[in-house]
Amino acid sequence: MDNLRLFVAGNAEITIEINPGTANKEKLKKYKEIGINRLSIGLQSADNELLSEIGRIHKYEDFLNVYNEARNIGFRNINVDLMLGLPNQDLKKLEESVKEVITLSPEHISIYSLILEENTKLYDMVQDARSLPLGADKCIVERDKVLDMLDEISNQLPGELKQAKTIVDSRNELIAKAKREAEGLVRQAQSQAK
Repeated sequence: MDNLRLFVAGNAEITIEINPGTANKEKLKKYKEIGINRLSIGLQSADNELLSEIGRIHKYEDFLNVYNEARNIGFRNINVDLMLGLPNQDLKKLEESVKEVITLSPEHISIYSLILEENTKLYDMVQDARSLPLGADKCIVERDKVLDMLDEISNQLPGELKQAKTIVDSRNELIAKAKREAEGLVRQAQSQAK
């Protein structure tokens, strides 16, 4: 496909997920050329030891190189993915990762909890009891701590950035409301079909 813009509205957000271990300058340039305007980079953690333990092929330095190269090429909308609940990940390691990412000022940070996928190194390690992910209770504590950190940082944003954050938060709430309403309609239709 030569240019994605031929198939979508001009103001559409077109995202590609990239792995810092396989992305390079040439790929980033090509993504930009064909119309991709948002990157989602799967960092997972800024801790190299932890990245190795979970079978990731990149180091934090690889991520930094890809992130900086993307900025140099002209990407102005970048998301960074982090994970919580990883084996041997304590709250301090998670906080350090979040702080590292925040210093880069990405437009979005996603923090996911661990989901074990079959046919991965981490899945096999857990199955063999060589490594155990954090329990749900610790994941909740980690999540809440990270949310507190992000709230504190967003409260320190300059006025125009706070306004943009409010707009995004409002948009996300509208999307969530629409989703809840749609789920309600589906449940109602299912009950009427019985």
